[in-house]
Amino acid sequence: MSKTPPGVKRVVAVLNFFAEHPGQSFNFTDIVKALDLGRATCHSLLAGLVEAQYLYRNTDKTYVIGPALAAVGRIASEQFSPQQVAQPELRDLSDECRAVASAVYRDQGMAVIKLRAGSGSHLGWTIPQGSSLPLRAPFAGAFFAASKPYDIDKWLDQLSPKPSEQERDELLTSIGFTKEHGYTFGVVNRDVKTDLKAPEAAFIGEQSEYPIMISHELDTEATYHLAFITSPVFNLNHEVEFVLNLSGFKNARSGAEVAEMGARLRDAAERITYYINGRRDPYPFPAKA
Repeated sequence: MSKTPPGVKRVVAVLNFFAEHPGQSFNFTDIVKALDLGRATCHSLLAGLVEAQYLYRNTDKTYVIGPALAAVGRIASEQFSPQQVAQPELRDLSDECRAVASAVYRDQGMAVIKLRAGSGSHLGWTIPQGSSLPLRAPFAGAFFAASKPYDIDKWLDQLSPKPSEQERDELLTSIGFTKEHGYTFGVVNRDVKTDLKAPEAAFIGEQSEYPIMISHELDTEATYHLAFITSPVFNLNHEVEFVLNLSGFKNARSGAEVAEMGARLRDAAERITYYINGRRDPYPFPAKA
């Protein structure tokens, strides 16, 4: 990875300083001390930014955010959308993993498929774009990967029908798996012959009837009939903004392939998280296969 030139770093430092102190003005000495810049270097930077109207120099010789920077900020705020970054990531994931890739949002008690990338060649179980499916235990682990136990219990208690103790335990185990690996996955329950042409069939009924099951461990030597892999994307409040999902797997995959795809999905979730957060905070889960 190429290093950022020192001159660019200094310009960014000055702009970040003003962005982090909105509504305030600073004189030359304030900026020199705050950013530990040489006086000649700082004078040159400020002069250039004033000329470009990214900063404005008041009559009392203090500096404030200029009209050009304000316009850039306004445009960025209006056009900023994680979906613009998520869509090409989904396209790459679909091509590389030979699966359907989706961005799934939580909307109250539902999981909503807002973005999707895939081709007609994917014949496995998948969910169409725009679908809304019930969000319930034990399948919702990725959405609660960063939640406090109190919030998880509160959500579980308001579900109807009430989840069983086994479903609660499996949800918590799934959350633990996500925290350890950065993703979680489900497999097809080959003992159940439910027709999956209706996607909601995977999430209703008694647990013994579920055609999809959460997997709680990963054996790289085993073979898995995958239903999905999910990884969470986080916002500035350290909450799950949405989850990335892979589904529609045509053939069985080895545990090693599952680990590779899970890590690839987690890396994509990390990049989108950094885009949302401005790379201020590290992604909370490890880069572990």
